[in-house]
Amino acid sequence: MDACARFTSGLHAYGISCEANHLNNEILVGGGMFTQRNCSDKPLEKIENFLSTVWWPSTVGRTTCKIAEPGSLKADQWRNLMTIYVVTLYVAWEIDGKIPDYESPRPRPTTNVGKAFACKEEMLRECHQAYVAENPNPTDADHRWAEDAKLNQNYLQHYNNVLELCTAMRIWSSRLISPAEALRTHECHFRACQSWAYMGSHLMPVFHMSTHLSDYILHLGPVYAWWTYPYEQNNGFLGQFKNNGHTGGEIEATMMHGWVKCQLINDLILHLDGLGPEKTEDDEKILRKLRELIKGDTKATRQ
Repeated sequence: MDACARFTSGLHAYGISCEANHLNNEILVGGGMFTQRNCSDKPLEKIENFLSTVWWPSTVGRTTCKIAEPGSLKADQWRNLMTIYVVTLYVAWEIDGKIPDYESPRPRPTTNVGKAFACKEEMLRECHQAYVAENPNPTDADHRWAEDAKLNQNYLQHYNNVLELCTAMRIWSSRLISPAEALRTHECHFRACQSWAYMGSHLMPVFHMSTHLSDYILHLGPVYAWWTYPYEQNNGFLGQFKNNGHTGGEIEATMMHGWVKCQLINDLILHLDGLGPEKTEDDEKILRKLRELIKGDTKATRQ
């Protein structure tokens, strides 16, 4: 099905839990971009030290200091990390205040990163060979191009691509966005993906799906208004809910009853508030108790 014909989730499509995760763990970590350059120059250690010194606003939510542990970060942590990811990479890669225009050292073959790196290069060669095989008249140069294919580990090129992608993500996640900004994000995202493709980096289908996100913004408004963070948070809450073995819709019915009861209590509060001068002392006591019930601190009270 064409990606334009489907509703693309504002959480997953623009990459907080997919693109950002893949960028960090597959393109950069798995691509050997954090291989230590010497005994005293360890990019991953620099990143963790830098992240541990960042002062985040109290309203930002969950943050992290670890970026090299696959699957350990939640969607909102990726979202927060992407706001400073470019600065983080600068701290890790800079030499004398500049991002070097040469390639990172190749990871040792015996390490986990080295094994993953070798698999990525093998997959890249297979893709190139399949492309050459479709040519009815391949030349010797074509065969050499396919056999010698390797991942591009240039610091500056990767940094420029990350800058483009983070720019797109930052604008996409804004509360206010104009049609011109929506088109700008499309161009930034497209340039980053095209450059990584030429560099031999493996990209997931979600990178293609995200190229259509600007169309949804033009139709539905800012992603901030329809992304799925609240639903993901509620899914996490429901996943931790203890049902004591009761299945078959019992837990759903209990939650629905609790929701209906909450709405009825809110209606009663509005009715009592609207009594005005006719409100009695007993009404005031009932209002206080109802408000305490609505603001209950325990899960049992909320239910």
